[in-house]
Amino acid sequence: MQSNNSGLDPVYKHAGVRAELAYVRQIIDYLFAQEAAFAPLIEPALKNLSAASGKMLRPLMVLLGARAGKGSVCDYGAAELRPEALDVSILSRQTSNYLGLMQGREINRKTDGQFLQWKNQAAFPGGLPNRIYLLAAALEILHSATLVHDDVIDESPLRRGLPSAHRLLGNNLAVLLGDLLLTLCFALVNDTAETNTGSSHTGRLISGMVRVMVRSEFLQAAERQNLPALLANPGRRNYTRIISGKTAVLFALSLSSGAGEMGADKNTLDALRRAGYNMGLAFQIQDDLLDFDIGNQAFGKPAGQDLRARQLSLSVIEALRNNAPAARSDVNVLRRHVLAFAEGSDDNLAEIVVLIDRLGGFAAARAEADRHLERAAAELERIKAGRNIDQVAEHLETLRTFFGQRRH
Repeated sequence: MQSNNSGLDPVYKHAGVRAELAYVRQIIDYLFAQEAAFAPLIEPALKNLSAASGKMLRPLMVLLGARAGKGSVCDYGAAELRPEALDVSILSRQTSNYLGLMQGREINRKTDGQFLQWKNQAAFPGGLPNRIYLLAAALEILHSATLVHDDVIDESPLRRGLPSAHRLLGNNLAVLLGDLLLTLCFALVNDTAETNTGSSHTGRLISGMVRVMVRSEFLQAAERQNLPALLANPGRRNYTRIISGKTAVLFALSLSSGAGEMGADKNTLDALRRAGYNMGLAFQIQDDLLDFDIGNQAFGKPAGQDLRARQLSLSVIEALRNNAPAARSDVNVLRRHVLAFAEGSDDNLAEIVVLIDRLGGFAAARAEADRHLERAAAELERIKAGRNIDQVAEHLETLRTFFGQRRH
């Protein structure tokens, strides 16, 4: 696992983290290969999605949350985990079992029992139960599904520097691919379910979260259609609602769901959810700031793409809300430039960046991200108290810090 960012190197260089994420990647790639074998035309898009998820942030949060929630017995310690050669073909046998049941055949009790035993046993010495890695894979696949649908909506040509799914497949097949990935996510979540764990609750949380995510997309679409009015009267409330639904709720679930599966207490789960939620808000604010980083090739998409899609990020909103008398002229100029850029102008992005900076928009957005990161830090301290989870806590702090400093 490569971080491609020095801020996360201390986490990804840890042998246990690398091994676990490699195992999650193995599960995802195996499932993608199965789908590509059935529908070869989607194989290039699946390969690009796999390559574009290099940091595997959401699976990482699932695994760290699971270990933090369980406590000292699950701290990484010094164990070196090596799961790369493990066989995940049992997933294929379980899928065949489901298909047979739907076709009216009896379920294969032997296969079903083998799968039940497999998902509840430790994946490898020092590792978590297999069902935790299935959950981590499920949330990464859910994230991929949202990216596919987002790129169709935004008409984005690139995803992490690679052609997006709709560029490779066309809009119709890209939408179907996103739907397929959603079904894979829910199938995996169902496969983690146990009567003595929180899995069924996790499934309900994911279903509710997807609904919130879709609602945020509708809200964002409504704002795009009303850009002139929004420029005249910019507000932060809807922006926060949008990024909460698009990003923060998934981060909250990622950091808490693994802990729930491992039987963490309510106070720990609540603290993990709040930490993940605030990390997600900071992550998205920083992501929106990077949209104005002209020349940042590492970001993997053209600068100004969100603004071109008529999306006002926090830095633009804060710049437009500058009500100082001396700023009035710059605010009016910025309003005109943003509207022109959103309508297709190609030569004024640099001027927009200068105006946002002059009006304090970037500084205000960074300060807001920092506030959320501070709130996340307080929640992580609550989780750490009374637990011997030094290695996991260190990784969580590195992750939190990265969200405020990342360049891609």
